[in-house]
Amino acid sequence: MHKVTKTNQNARRFSILLIAAFAAVYIFWGSTYLAIKYAIETLPPFLMAGSRFIFAGSILYVWARLSKDYEKPSFKHWRTSFIVGTLLLLGGNGGVVLAQHYISSSLAALLVATEPFWIVLLSWLWLKGTRPNWKVAFGLLIGFVGVYLL
Repeated sequence: MHKVTKTNQNARRFSILLIAAFAAVYIFWGSTYLAIKYAIETLPPFLMAGSRFIFAGSILYVWARLSKDYEKPSFKHWRTSFIVGTLLLLGGNGGVVLAQHYISSSLAALLVATEPFWIVLLSWLWLKGTRPNWKVAFGLLIGFVGVYLL
């Protein structure tokens, strides 16, 4: 007879939490482009994207403030966040939201899914990193095919 121990219960609980976390990621990230498609029918693209990130950022900021390890951000932190936010959120996500006026949400998702290819290629060529081996190429291919199938 199998004896249920505290370790087994913790492992089972962890497995359930892990599956729930993956499900949340699949649902939220997987539905992003479809949600953008419908949202931009009634809202201007940058207003929709900006509202989304202001809301999410506000939740994260409150969560950070309530944590016991909170440190007040310095000017350097705010400057870096502004640069990263401008490039990633305005340039990257804002561009995707704007592009979805002209292309389908599935094509937008596929184009964004090419990002890992660009990162590997540019880090190899521009940053003089190591040449991607067959394992990296295979991983990139499997990831892209997975996005295509979704």
